Amino acid sequence: MIIDNANANSLDSQLEDGATFLLARSSLNSGTEYLTMPFIAPFVPCSVEIADAALNFAKVDAWDVVGDLGCGDGRVLVQALTGLLRPPQRAVGIELDPRLVEHLRQNVVTRFEKGKLAIIESDMFKVDLEELGASVLVLYLLPDGLEKLKPQLTAWFKNGAESSLRRRIVTIAFSIPGWNCDRAVQVSRQWLFYYDVREIRE
Repeated sequence: MIIDNANANSLDSQLEDGATFLLARSSLNSGTEYLTMPFIAPFVPCSVEIADAALNFAKVDAWDVVGDLGCGDGRVLVQALTGLLRPPQRAVGIELDPRLVEHLRQNVVTRFEKGKLAIIESDMFKVDLEELGASVLVLYLLPDGLEKLKPQLTAWFKNGAESSLRRRIVTIAFSIPGWNCDRAVQVSRQWLFYYDVREIRE
């Protein structure tokens, strides 16, 4: 990777600066923009601590591909590639907000080797999850968004049932409505929920 110890702090700082800038422009202040734009929820980043905990809870390893639907400023993906002892092969994020996509492509993706980090500007509810090639999904979404994703997640689990690489999902803060998680853990007053295809029961 292009990222090394010398500039890792710089990237962390840039993520924070980007998040602050984008939050200032988001509907968190006015409460109106996201009523007219096709977003399931406003951009609210999780902490790096929670991102790291979610990735370790998923037991991400060197053979994995990490996906994040509604990836925001990309901190989960960046943490996967720079903060783990055995980082994944690559990471891919889906993001609908063009401002966030622009920020990521200009300031974050360019810090990595080509193909290591990909950002796709798209509606996550219209994406074929198989095309991402992900073995791990980390989701920080509201219950309505998780509910709407269930058909895609179910198909993704079923399509990977015969794969040698076990697929799993970790959600941050909210569980997937109607699904029984395999296990859950609390980190700094935030809950993480782990799902395995063997544990999906309606």
